[in-house]
Amino acid sequence: MIDRRGFLIAGAGLAAGVGASIVARAQGDGLRSPPAGQAALDDAQAAHIRHILNLAAMPDGEWRHMGSSDPGQEWLDAYRYQIAFMAYTLGLAAYHHLPAAAETLRAPFDALIRKMLRREVWAYWRATSQSGPRLDPGLAALREPWTDPVVRENIMYSGHLLAMVAMYRMLFGDAKYDTAGSLTFRYDPIFYGQGPETFVYDHGTLQRRIVEQFAEFHDLGVPCEPNNIFVVCNQYPLLAVRFRDAVDGTQHLDPMLASYRRAWDARGGVIDGRDSVIWSLMVRQRRLIDYPTPDSAWTLGALNCWMPERVRAVSGRYARLWLKETADATLQIRPPHELHAMATDKAVGPAIPYRSPAFGYAALWLSELGDRERLTALLAHADRFMRPTVEAGGLFYPREDRSADAAGRMTYMDPLTGNALIAYARINVADGMRAMYERPWSSRPIGPAIVSVSGAALRRAVHRDEGRSMEFDLAADIATRSPISIGFGALPPGNTWRLREIGRGHDGGDGRSVRIPIDALGQAMIASAGSAGVRRFRLEAAV
Repeated sequence: MIDRRGFLIAGAGLAAGVGASIVARAQGDGLRSPPAGQAALDDAQAAHIRHILNLAAMPDGEWRHMGSSDPGQEWLDAYRYQIAFMAYTLGLAAYHHLPAAAETLRAPFDALIRKMLRREVWAYWRATSQSGPRLDPGLAALREPWTDPVVRENIMYSGHLLAMVAMYRMLFGDAKYDTAGSLTFRYDPIFYGQGPETFVYDHGTLQRRIVEQFAEFHDLGVPCEPNNIFVVCNQYPLLAVRFRDAVDGTQHLDPMLASYRRAWDARGGVIDGRDSVIWSLMVRQRRLIDYPTPDSAWTLGALNCWMPERVRAVSGRYARLWLKETADATLQIRPPHELHAMATDKAVGPAIPYRSPAFGYAALWLSELGDRERLTALLAHADRFMRPTVEAGGLFYPREDRSADAAGRMTYMDPLTGNALIAYARINVADGMRAMYERPWSSRPIGPAIVSVSGAALRRAVHRDEGRSMEFDLAADIATRSPISIGFGALPPGNTWRLREIGRGHDGGDGRSVRIPIDALGQAMIASAGSAGVRRFRLEAAV
């Protein structure tokens, strides 16, 4: 049996408004990602967002549904990854589905950044900074530890924090994290130490320190744990620099990425000539690790931002290797012992348990590729065999440590996949993060915007007529039957604005158009009357 620490050794040696009904439908064929190009969020997508909002709203220090089997925040489903991918999921929703209502997601996104700064998320680094022979074979003595989680190495934390802050600024136009001290780490344990330690950063100083480390490590990226540069973790600071460039009008990424590509091409490339996806580089040993586990699906999904042709050229091969069709016509991750035997031509016993978020990584990768057929089959497996659960209107998949059921169907579910990665995959569109990378917002979209909603969940909010009008879809909260309140912002003065409900012909209605008044504060009240289904509205300047 190979546990997570054994895997490091083996790798080095080998190279709102929905409820119980959604659960009922999840057992069959009801929950599916929408067809490519569909902008409106469906019930499942909206319920995933609600779950993320629920977790973001938890009191600081409350980690409901986020606990993992690893006690030290050292594994792949640690808090930092869950928080980051919940934030990225909100970002995809804002960019692709709710660009005219992105502001409604700003507060929960900000709450996730605040949680990312909590000591229990990053304090593992003080002990990790000492390194050890598992990470650095031949290390004669442990290093002196340090507490600052971003000053050197640990890109598995600092890179995601930087990407979250940069995405926040790009999507919401809020420069709060440019303020000195806005990213401050406080280490003040009660029972040990010589007093509080404080490390003060902001968006600019954090990015500068990470860029400096790229140069310090010969442009190959920054180590995660000591002595190990993981390809995937270094994609997120590249995204972050791109987002800041767009807002500031700078061009820091271009030379940085060119140097990164040259450095890796000199070593065969992050996807080498044998089509192997490089997982990591052991720095002192100058040793590349390319063990072909399905965890590398995460790497491929991230690399799609800037090398999509190469990613697509190898993805078919890896889909056949990593994914296995079940007797129920769903897809699951191929069991680890089968993958090991395929990679080594050696049987390793009856079974190796699933222990990584490979299911979620595969979903992310397939969503970014736009491989709807495989993604649908993978999500169908989750819906049938991984206990989809709705709590307070939010959809998630609870942790399950058991690898498979009696029929051999994968049941393992880690909290990163269950809280964030399936949500990410469902809400994403083909080339969704790539689109954000290639076309980040240099400023907020022009036109009126929705800044608040109560009594309903937004399903779509887009600008029309070059920003002179907007359309949005709402699903009323039928559980409370509360009136729907919409707050509008960015209404240019001097215009009279007209809000009307477009006839519900697209939803089986009668096609009527109903006008709704907007008060002087930009608020509109819409009677819900317990209406089920999605309703469409249009806001435009009166002629």
